Amino acid sequence: IWVNSVQIQDRKLSDAELESLGGPTAQGIPFPGGPGIIRWVADTGDWQAAGNWDPPGVPGAEDTALVDNGGNPLIGGPAPEVGGVQIANGQLRLASNGALTVRGNVVVGGTGSIIGEEANDLTVLGDLTVELGGLVRLRGPGARLEQTGSETGVTCEVAGLLEVLDGAAVTHTEQPNYGGMLMVRTSGVVRVDASLVTITNLDLRVEGRFEVLGPGEFNFTIDSDDDDILWPGTGFLRLADGARMNVAGAPMIVQGQVELAGNSRLEVPAGLTLGSQGRLVGAASFVAGPVNSHGFVAPGLSPGTLTIEGSYTQRVDGTLEIELGGLLAGVEHDLLAVTGPAHLDGALEITRTGGFVPVYGDLF
Repeated sequence: IWVNSVQIQDRKLSDAELESLGGPTAQGIPFPGGPGIIRWVADTGDWQAAGNWDPPGVPGAEDTALVDNGGNPLIGGPAPEVGGVQIANGQLRLASNGALTVRGNVVVGGTGSIIGEEANDLTVLGDLTVELGGLVRLRGPGARLEQTGSETGVTCEVAGLLEVLDGAAVTHTEQPNYGGMLMVRTSGVVRVDASLVTITNLDLRVEGRFEVLGPGEFNFTIDSDDDDILWPGTGFLRLADGARMNVAGAPMIVQGQVELAGNSRLEVPAGLTLGSQGRLVGAASFVAGPVNSHGFVAPGLSPGTLTIEGSYTQRVDGTLEIELGGLLAGVEHDLLAVTGPAHLDGALEITRTGGFVPVYGDLF
């Protein structure tokens, strides 16, 4: 079992003592994030002021920086590399031109938060975990979060709130087949608004809520069909008006709900598969790629048009839901427009709205 540090009666063991116990020295611990824990003890102040930490000194590449006192450290320029960061109670703020590289893991939980403003740079070489109650928010042009994987594969796990807003950017790059993952837990929310998120070569699993607000853009690319792009039963994807999402390299498998608002676009060149509980809802929106449905497809948001630029296959357990409120397609009744081949099996469910009563000879 590898550990970051060992304490006995509030005293860390020296390298000699660790060696005498048959363990590695502090320098030999393979996990980048320790061995020392340096605790923030000030209220609001400069990250790089040695007196704001206990023991005194700015956290370095061999240390884990811990904020659990409700304090608010500020990084206003380039800071030294740090081994790991844990924000349990308090706020780490990267002001304009603030920069921090974390060699190990970052954990934000409890009532902790990391706030990045314009033109800041947060680089994480290990795992990023946003626990329930935790918040990571990047806002403004030039605000950037970069997570770079290693041979062991790194994870971005969100059970709290991750926001990328107003021109900020997030990139996560993993080597092929290294086993990294972006995981949004049931309680987690990822929100991208007028910003760009680019994820490369890791599994994507969304059990919570994933929102791309216009004109935000989310690009997800993997190099292997063995990787997973999953929206389980509790997962919810919403593309707001004007938003775009591009998922390339493997099929997108949905057991939850995908909601596409007006003028949004979901590009799935390897295909979108709806499981038996999966649901696709869209109005004045586009799905670019083949759709294979064992679930529910509902054009319009009372009513409207959903366009599939590719083939549409509805399986025997699939259902197409159509609302009829008049004769005008896409305005008074739903329309599913398919540019490629359409293979229809399963059920057609029709719901009349607004008191509309069709008469013999009406065509829809």
